[in-house]
Amino acid sequence: MFTKGLLDETEIPPDILHQKVFLQKFDFFVNFFFVKNYFNRGMLLKKIGRIRGAAEKFTNCLEFGNIYDPEIRRKCLEQLKEIFEVIIQLNREEFFVLIYLKVKWIA
Repeated sequence: MFTKGLLDETEIPPDILHQKVFLQKFDFFVNFFFVKNYFNRGMLLKKIGRIRGAAEKFTNCLEFGNIYDPEIRRKCLEQLKEIFEVIIQLNREEFFVLIYLKVKWIA
């Protein structure tokens, strides 16, 4: 039924090629929209104090899609760095408070 010549890319009908190019462009814009959306949602969550949700959205922003915007990736990494620095500082303070309370309770 099929001949070898019909499977060559040079013989694909022009309307099919046009659809393929259109879908690739559409895929680019969808990826860009979702990445930007994740970043903006992360910024909003960070601003209202939901740090864990913000970190999750920034991570989703970095992991989503196959087309990346280097500027948004850089901003996401900076935001994640700030979040992790705050979390590490809070964990250190909580650790020292617990040690202080434990020592005070024992003494």
